[in-house]
Amino acid sequence: MDPRVLLNQAHVYAVVVAQRETRCPEAWRGAYATVRLLAETVGVRMTLPGKSGRWYALGIDRGIPFATYTASFAVPGRTVGKEVHLVRLQAGSVLNVGVCEKLDLVPGSTGGGLQAEFLDGFPPESVFSSSR
Repeated sequence: MDPRVLLNQAHVYAVVVAQRETRCPEAWRGAYATVRLLAETVGVRMTLPGKSGRWYALGIDRGIPFATYTASFAVPGRTVGKEVHLVRLQAGSVLNVGVCEKLDLVPGSTGGGLQAEFLDGFPPESVFSSSR
């Protein structure tokens, strides 16, 4: 599915810009788009304590069960951590966005969630953290 359609469904307001390289081509199921955010949006990341990362889940319910999160979203090159971070991705930030491919980090992983790879702009700002 076209990443622009998914962004619209997730209420992420952005414009498509010239495509930029990704750090992890195998993290994407099909095409991804490079966008510049027109308004801030919220991303979610499961990470290890003290780590911030560059990959975020978009358009998900904050009450999503941990098992659903780990089945749907990839964290390229890492294991899934035990801290949940809600972050504010600032307007003007440049992201690669698209559908997550399963990366076999977690047994039963299916991929399929909308994800963003932060590329440029103001660093994502943590608005909430919690240990699982």
